[in-house]
Amino acid sequence: MDSGPDPVVEITGVTEVARDLVEVPNRHIDLVPNIGVIGGTRSVLIVETGLGPRNAEKILTFAADYAKGRRLYLTTCAAEGHAGRGHHGTEDPEGDDVAGGPALGCEKARR
Repeated sequence: MDSGPDPVVEITGVTEVARDLVEVPNRHIDLVPNIGVIGGTRSVLIVETGLGPRNAEKILTFAADYAKGRRLYLTTCAAEGHAGRGHHGTEDPEGDDVAGGPALGCEKARR
């Protein structure tokens, strides 16, 4: 059963919540998560990408620009099995995402 196209993540209304902590809001659209970008000294963690490869590409591009050369890490976490799959099209055969950092799943992120 096809449920239609994935809801679109828009990189608008981005808010710096604190130093090196950025939120891309969901604009109150169903199935679009709030997305976080958390910066550290040497790396940046992307929290969520939204559904589908198009949204993942948008978020990874935004985060790479924001990171300014820092290594990127990605984590996705959702109650539903279909959420967060957009980044899978951007992984290399060894499981690293195209940004150069490992993609972390819910279980790894909770430890």
